[in-house]
Amino acid sequence: MSSKIFYSEEETGAKTFYQNVFAPVPPLSKREVRGELLPAAPLSSFLQKMFAKSIRSCYNAFDSMNFLFFDIESANCYENKGKLFSFGYVLCNAQGDILEQGDIVMNPESRFDPFVRKNMIGYPLEEIKTKPTFPTFYPDIQKLFQDTIAIGFDVERDVKYILDDCRRYRLFPFSIEYLDLRAVILAVTGSQSQKLSVEYEKRKGVAPAILHRSDADALLTYELGLALCAEQGISLPAFVSEFEKLLGKSEEFTVNIRKPVKPKPPFKRIKKQVKK
Repeated sequence: MSSKIFYSEEETGAKTFYQNVFAPVPPLSKREVRGELLPAAPLSSFLQKMFAKSIRSCYNAFDSMNFLFFDIESANCYENKGKLFSFGYVLCNAQGDILEQGDIVMNPESRFDPFVRKNMIGYPLEEIKTKPTFPTFYPDIQKLFQDTIAIGFDVERDVKYILDDCRRYRLFPFSIEYLDLRAVILAVTGSQSQKLSVEYEKRKGVAPAILHRSDADALLTYELGLALCAEQGISLPAFVSEFEKLLGKSEEFTVNIRKPVKPKPPFKRIKKQVKK
């Protein structure tokens, strides 16, 4: 019995693949196209893996995805747990065009650390306390992360703090797939990157006008990401595909990110001087 592959058009206009081996199988989703999981089919696991590889070789699944550049601010991180008071974001398409941006300000229901209170609050404290809490904005934030690749700077902490609030309010954790631009810079240059504002100024030639406000930092991350794409001479989807091995993914309340390890200098044996 022969195998057949059909082609169709999604609403987004991206090409998807249909598989018909022994029995019809539903269309592959974006995650299935990338080989993260395959539909149940009467194929051996070996043939499924070969099929996924053949798809990835001729089709960049990131071409049809949106990308979410984001940043968060937390009132404190006592007990190594975040308490969000703002979530800034820039949502763009594969061409880098901004589809939506904003800053979701919320009441953290926790006291502000003195350092945060002095240096990292972009809004009046009284205004923040009048805002709804994280559960009110949970559906909106969850929707932003659906079918997107999240991109941030030193993003592992931000993802963890979001999951901390999900746990604190007994909400189902988000499934977040993300790329850390700081890890990308380390992989490309071999040297540890500086702060977001420093890396931005290196490439744009001007210092950021606003710092430590989620929407402003999310916009800086977006512009830094496009600048890194320009340095590589590739599009945003190709950029994510190029550094796909660095993609992290949250599982339940666990953050798992793969970062390149900076090579350590050779070990030098030190001879102890023996007193005579």
